[in-house]
Amino acid sequence: MLLILSGILAAGLCLDKRGGDAAGQDEDAYDDLIFESCQKYMPSGWDWLILKGLIKQESKFDPRASSGNTAGLMQFTSGTAKSVGLPPQKRDNPDLAVPAGVRYMRKLWDVWQDLDDGPPAWNRTKFALASYNAGPGRVRQAREGAGGTSSYDRLEQGLPSHTQNHVAHVMEFFKEYRKSGRYRRSSGSLRRRNGSVRFWINPMKQY
Repeated sequence: MLLILSGILAAGLCLDKRGGDAAGQDEDAYDDLIFESCQKYMPSGWDWLILKGLIKQESKFDPRASSGNTAGLMQFTSGTAKSVGLPPQKRDNPDLAVPAGVRYMRKLWDVWQDLDDGPPAWNRTKFALASYNAGPGRVRQAREGAGGTSSYDRLEQGLPSHTQNHVAHVMEFFKEYRKSGRYRRSSGSLRRRNGSVRFWINPMKQY
């Protein structure tokens, strides 16, 4: 009996409280948390499935994932976690890490506020995703090396290969999620400031 109970307890330790396993097999376990965090912190109309794709790329939805000095669903370093109000020791807590990850994405989104977003280029989204991986300073260097371009495609070759792959994978995951038709859409409206589009009402339009 003790052996049976020990086995049950051991199995239970491998389960996330939402029912996913330690390998992150349940891709939809954190959907409500991701959606609500994006609704709270991101501009109206920003599609939450981009963040879902980012989490898949970073941790495969495993809150216990770690690599070097990064940890959790969002694969934060201690310094990045602190910068968005997340105690480093709580990086493996999805309820805290996901909102913190969205807050960090909003900070990166705001860094590139001079860029319009939307089909077909998705420049601002890709600049922010590249910044998540390499840091905004490295992306600025690549931009300057490409003559101050506002086109991600033109600066991409100036980024490390792992950053190029990171952005490509996140966008591919995002497209797969959106094309599946299984997920709700973010709501929003087109907003303009001084005659220019500040963000796109429906960045999924081309899909």
